Amino acid sequence: MGALRIGNGIPDRTLAADRECAGRICELAMPYLSADQNVLEICCGRGALSRRLAGYVHFWEAIDFSAAMIQAAKNDGYDSRIHFAVQEPFALPYEEGSFDVVFTAGGFGMTQQPEKMLSEIRRVLREDGILLAVNPVSGGGRATRLRYAMLHIGGAFALPKWSAKDFRGLFTANGFTIIDGSRIETKTKQYAVFLSAAPGTGIPKILSAPHVPAGSEKQESPDDAGEPGRDGTPDVSAGSGEREEAENEA
Repeated sequence: MGALRIGNGIPDRTLAADRECAGRICELAMPYLSADQNVLEICCGRGALSRRLAGYVHFWEAIDFSAAMIQAAKNDGYDSRIHFAVQEPFALPYEEGSFDVVFTAGGFGMTQQPEKMLSEIRRVLREDGILLAVNPVSGGGRATRLRYAMLHIGGAFALPKWSAKDFRGLFTANGFTIIDGSRIETKTKQYAVFLSAAPGTGIPKILSAPHVPAGSEKQESPDDAGEPGRDGTPDVSAGSGEREEAENEA
């Protein structure tokens, strides 16, 4: 089993404190989502982003390695199309090609074996599926690095372990094709990169085929959260906005 550690992700407290950051992540993800998709979210935390995005898809499977986080997510209430579960991202209990989209905000920063996690993601993604990944990255100059260090000492967040260039390289070195990349800056001056990638070469059919606009069939989340119906969902037992290449930083 691969090793996971707390930190180096985008923790829920950061998203809660910086609604602009969470909004930007959702804005960048939404063009890739449609009402007929099954989505897997890895390292969902308390489900802050799960609840904001699940209404745009058919089914949202949100997993985290922390039982406490999953319980908190359930206690917070959620849309009937979301299913929260405790799972390790290195041995996913889903069949090959179960999901149209895999989404993770900070998940790669929480693992010491990102290549192993990517291998599992590629296995459960459809051949024409898409991986959406956002993770903190290091800034460029001395002033930026000093600011990171001071914020880290103050407990604002964990130090990023990748530059934007290295983060892109993680995917291309493991057989993914980068479709697009955007930089996000939080109010704490923490920089993150949002990437969309395909598990192979070329542009996925999902982007070239007629696409149901994100949110065109969005429904309001019910007040009472119950266990979701499983019809048509994966078997759990077995560019909108400014675009820029994800920083050519060392």
